[in-house]
Amino acid sequence: MMGADHPTMMKLIGCAFLAVSFLLVYSVWDDYQTGSTTLRSAPIGNPDYPAMHTPVERAADPEEFERFLVHNGIAALITFAIGVAILGICRHQDRLDPTSPNFCGDRSFDE
Repeated sequence: MMGADHPTMMKLIGCAFLAVSFLLVYSVWDDYQTGSTTLRSAPIGNPDYPAMHTPVERAADPEEFERFLVHNGIAALITFAIGVAILGICRHQDRLDPTSPNFCGDRSFDE
């Protein structure tokens, strides 16, 4: 990535966030199907959360299982939103850049 310019790098980062969010959604779906899950990240403000790496079975504790799935689903949604925001900012910047093929302004420059 030595020759990549800033907008291209930002687009790649946005796409990476989207890819990770799709993997997280798939992971939540797989956990739902198998009936076993763990937290993917600690709740904000509590990094020593005791159940962080403890698997929870649907049959043993359905409420905790559902809570973990919701937490993991929200993490995937936030990751998706960050990716969309980054790509939206890049697209907006492309529309403002006079050298871009997507420029939406007046091509004549005031001299």
